[in-house]
Amino acid sequence: MPASFRLDMAALNLGFNLVSDTWLPVLDAAGAPSRISLTEAFSRADEWIDLDLPPAERVSVIRLLVCSAQAALGAPEDKQGWGDFGDDFEAKVPAYLEAHRGAFALFGAEPRFLQRRPADSAASVMKNSKLWPHLATNNNPTLFDHAGGEERVFSAADLALALLAFQNFSAAFGQPHKGIGPCIEGNMLHTFIRGATLRETILRNCLDQHLIDENYPSGMGRPLWEMIPQSSNDGVAVRNATLTYLGRLVPLLRPIWLKEDGVHFQIGRERWEYPPFKLFREPSSTELTNDKGDRFPLGAKIGRAVWRELHNLDVKKRGAMSSSGAPLAIRSHSRELSDRMDIWIGAVVVEDSAKLWDVVESTFHLPPSFFQEGGLGCYAEGIKFANSHAWSLWRAVEVYGEALRSHDLSSAGAKARSKRGEKEAKGGNLDEPQRRTGSWHFWNALEQNATLLMHLASDPRFDGNFQPTSRDPWSLAVRASAKDAYAKTCPRVTARQFEAYAQGRRFLFPRSKDRTHRPTDIAS
Repeated sequence: MPASFRLDMAALNLGFNLVSDTWLPVLDAAGAPSRISLTEAFSRADEWIDLDLPPAERVSVIRLLVCSAQAALGAPEDKQGWGDFGDDFEAKVPAYLEAHRGAFALFGAEPRFLQRRPADSAASVMKNSKLWPHLATNNNPTLFDHAGGEERVFSAADLALALLAFQNFSAAFGQPHKGIGPCIEGNMLHTFIRGATLRETILRNCLDQHLIDENYPSGMGRPLWEMIPQSSNDGVAVRNATLTYLGRLVPLLRPIWLKEDGVHFQIGRERWEYPPFKLFREPSSTELTNDKGDRFPLGAKIGRAVWRELHNLDVKKRGAMSSSGAPLAIRSHSRELSDRMDIWIGAVVVEDSAKLWDVVESTFHLPPSFFQEGGLGCYAEGIKFANSHAWSLWRAVEVYGEALRSHDLSSAGAKARSKRGEKEAKGGNLDEPQRRTGSWHFWNALEQNATLLMHLASDPRFDGNFQPTSRDPWSLAVRASAKDAYAKTCPRVTARQFEAYAQGRRFLFPRSKDRTHRPTDIAS
């Protein structure tokens, strides 16, 4: 997302090249923001501590940096070979980029960075603001931008970031719809290891050759800029771009051509197919498998915090024929890290594969013991324990609402209402908003104590046995959050409200033999 818009043509550098010109937002050791070139990102990588980017641009830039690094350095044979890998990082990668400098030009004749002149006569001409989903274009004003009718000139640096993110995260776009970017399928959550410096971040998200061969039958391949397909019939180049590890890291989803006026771009309908997740997983994604054996990415959900999904970062194989669900970089580097693992997780959430809905991101500091089988199992049990209380809260609020509308406040009447409410849960009823409010209070309060579960999961002395009467810190926090959420959701001022409150309270902490762990989580 651009930090500012310059409305004069001097801002548009028609000789702009990503290798030598400054465009990449980073933070230095003092936390001060700066923009650097692609060469500086590698030659001075120890001077920068992090990227200064929102989720879509961060994911896209890390993929570009990893692709450039592994194109220049290759990969160790397996996960035991990381010791001296990257010793020639500062010299070899900038030299590689300089050798391919022509492919990183933003304007001028072909080749251009992530651009191809549309071949079809039906190519559309659109304003550059269309490359940013949060900006208004023409007559579709958004919440924070009402300049859709203006012809805005963006800086070349901003256009480079927007183009990169668009090719990775483009939702269904134009008529007819021509598919989505490889990083947005299923609202995919992307996970990256964060290092102390940009150099460390890049190297820790590279993959070893064994893992590449295991997950990409067509092998490592070459970056897109080394083999740019000229059309959908360019078989060898298309296979490299869509089926190999390096080819997919920096995709060219749609033929786009930035016009020199700095205001418009052309976009064509012709494209080549990027196989979906069930055939090719993205290296930063987390893989899940359903009961039928279908593979799909762990996705972000609005109202569901990322910390509730950490137990899916499983680095161990589930069976002889099943791959691990963890992101590939974590699988490749989990043994290498002896102190702690800082991970960043983020996603772009769209509605019906077309409309941007939200972005999410979180950073976690996890010890290596968390990724061992006992740690992940303990964390999963803790989440399951919280889900069971979320369902009990859901039922308790439901019974409270039913009791206010009923003259039968007996215990038998409450049980009958609870059974009836369970059948109506899928379709919703009058208590739906109130139940969602209670669920929101519960998870919001529990999020403040999520580190308790992380510490328990990292402690080999804890067996992960969460019971209704357990006195460990996580169990106490779960019960306190459920009690507090019920009190905030269900007022008790009148005598009738007090009676209804008591009826619902019985279902908030049911006896252990009556407690059921719901397989479906309460998402809010």
